[in-house]
Amino acid sequence: MNCDVGSDHSLADARENRELTVLDLVCDLSVFRSLISIGISPGRKVRILINRKKVVLVAVNNSIIALSRDIASKVIVGE
Repeated sequence: MNCDVGSDHSLADARENRELTVLDLVCDLSVFRSLISIGISPGRKVRILINRKKVVLVAVNNSIIALSRDIASKVIVGE
């Protein structure tokens, strides 16, 4: 899936070098808490640095965070 303007998708589908806004977290409570604790929450801006087969690297609040593709697929983002 490509990042088209105005479309919602997961971090796992996002192209590199894009700044996106987190819209929703579709996961169980323990994963939700983990994502919130590292700064990934609805309304937050994230920049996709690297999106590879097994890992997605994002910049959030001057931190670089590595997420597995499984976890990244639970983070819904948009333009």
